[in-house]
Amino acid sequence: MKSKSLLEDYVPMGKIVKPHGIKGFFKVFLYNRDTENFNIGSRVWLYKEKEFYSYDIEYVNLKATKPHMKLSSFNNIEDLDKILNLDLYMLRADFLELRKNENYVFDFIGCRVYDED
Repeated sequence: MKSKSLLEDYVPMGKIVKPHGIKGFFKVFLYNRDTENFNIGSRVWLYKEKEFYSYDIEYVNLKATKPHMKLSSFNNIEDLDKILNLDLYMLRADFLELRKNENYVFDFIGCRVYDED
């Protein structure tokens, strides 16, 4: 199980679902489709065997009916066998800076919401 401190630094963004073609592309199930943080060159992290490993996004298409992407170091369908069904994470520090009075959805996880009406 991942420790609480890891969960504070790393934000789960989606899950690698299955290959998309034979050249290392894969379909991803996004936990939030309205992300602006997945861009070519952005760094994502995979958690495997009690370690986090970082990869750069080489290609991303989130507008497609079935979003898909490609990460550095994964160049064929066989490479993907090692990472299928793993979650994609991003570091909180790598998120785009928000304007005043804006928050990310994950900042509210675990909070209590009160209706003042």
